[in-house]
Amino acid sequence: MLYYEKIPNPNSSEWVLFIHGLGGSMKTWKYQTEKFSRDYNIIMVDLDGHGKSSNKKLRSRYKPTSTVRAIRKILMHEKIEKVHIVSLSLGTLIAMEFARLYPDMVESLVLGGGILNLTISRQFILKIAEFATKHFPTGLSYKSFAHIIMPGKHHEKSREIFIREAEKLNGNMFNKWVSSIGLANKRLRASIKSIKKKRIPILMISGKEDYMFLNGIKEIGRKVKNFNVTLLRNCGHVVSIEKADLFNNLTLRFLKQNRKYIPLPPVSRTDIHNSFDDTDHIPVKAE
Repeated sequence: MLYYEKIPNPNSSEWVLFIHGLGGSMKTWKYQTEKFSRDYNIIMVDLDGHGKSSNKKLRSRYKPTSTVRAIRKILMHEKIEKVHIVSLSLGTLIAMEFARLYPDMVESLVLGGGILNLTISRQFILKIAEFATKHFPTGLSYKSFAHIIMPGKHHEKSREIFIREAEKLNGNMFNKWVSSIGLANKRLRASIKSIKKKRIPILMISGKEDYMFLNGIKEIGRKVKNFNVTLLRNCGHVVSIEKADLFNNLTLRFLKQNRKYIPLPPVSRTDIHNSFDDTDHIPVKAE
């Protein structure tokens, strides 16, 4: 079983499942847990080869489908019937696959720094990263990969966290997860179909400077009505760290729209950008 931790809230019946990205761990969510646990029960997992799951003998073999089944096993063990899923980077693929296989267990989806709908050129870059970790020192490969997906000066904090955590992985684990990205993207259409059929509310939050993955997210936002897209100004790939407060407020607003009226936290418009029509705000609204 994957390693996981809970933060119970005796005053809430709702659960939020956090799924981190490549090279991360549940520690990735340290900027979210305190605020979210005020209103929700929290459950977090370490993916295969990451965090405290790296010491476990697991059968999921770094594949999204088997990882999703391992997460479902945890939820069933804890008698958790439905969850809001908040995910980051690689975790967005796991979240989408979970919604495809077990849509009745998903209240809503939040995809931070999504890596969905990759173009051929982006898939080629990932292949280069996979090749580099096989033939060059892993530390150098991780640093190069971090600078490719987080090149900006104000992405430095996210880069440092990624490199520090990624260096805890061995190259073989890294490569297996990179390979899984292409596999999961092939199932994207089926995931979208399942989400639309069940009318699962979905919010995608990406940085306007997420140069590696932004085009794919924008294309989905244009084509799929119930995929609400919010782009953050002066922000790169790791939105939950680079713009933690804004990410938290937007996500909590979105989650609470499924409840009875609750006063929502204010959100500054100056950091939100709609690159579709170049106005200042994309409404956070579930279809």
